[in-house]
Amino acid sequence: MSFISVLIIILLTLFVACALLSRWLWRKGKYGKGIVCTLLVGVICLIYTAIYPTESFYREEFVRIAAIPLPDSATFLHKEASYPNFHGDYSACALVRLPPNKFNRLMAQLPRLSNEVSYGGIRCNSSTSATYSHKHTSENVAESKFIGFTPADSTVVFSYSSW
Repeated sequence: MSFISVLIIILLTLFVACALLSRWLWRKGKYGKGIVCTLLVGVICLIYTAIYPTESFYREEFVRIAAIPLPDSATFLHKEASYPNFHGDYSACALVRLPPNKFNRLMAQLPRLSNEVSYGGIRCNSSTSATYSHKHTSENVAESKFIGFTPADSTVVFSYSSW
């Protein structure tokens, strides 16, 4: 029996068990209905945040890339992340806008932390493409890190990929 077949059987068994438990609780009156609704909302919230991570996830990724925190005044313009594969590898990318003083301070801090390499820009999505005046990258066998600065509009793009 293949791994996929076993996985499908386990998921179907769990689904049937949850459906039977929900049906039993639903028949217990308003408290049972309240428990079922609360559990359903909780599961939906967990699934939503797994697919669309919160800003705190991207702030943690920035710390992973730059080894310094992203300023609290950062406004996220675009965020995207892949769901981890079986090995835990994923990619995440974000475009943020900073006030000019925070932008300049961040740009001044980063050259001490990583190597400046000039290669073509990274795109967070198909509509976001820019020429970065300052790029900070780091690549090794298992991961790639990138930070690009666009001084014209005080935006920063950062990306992390593991493989």
